[in-house]
Amino acid sequence: MPKGRSAKKKTEMALSNTVTLSYYTIQDVMTILGCGRTKASEVVRALNDELEKQGYMRFPLGRVPKKYFHERYHLEERIEA
Repeated sequence: MPKGRSAKKKTEMALSNTVTLSYYTIQDVMTILGCGRTKASEVVRALNDELEKQGYMRFPLGRVPKKYFHERYHLEERIEA
């Protein structure tokens, strides 16, 4: 690993190898919906606003919970092996 990488980046890389993440990033939303970055950002922001109004804590910037995304867009949960 190149020098200068932050501890946070190392932790994220370690987690990505061992844990199935419970959220989608803007890039994931772009792929799923077949839209551009701007639209995907608007979707993520809107879904997080809805969750916040329901009393849930806001997800980190640019991420949306998979379960809620699937619920709102009527997608079936993918079974991950």
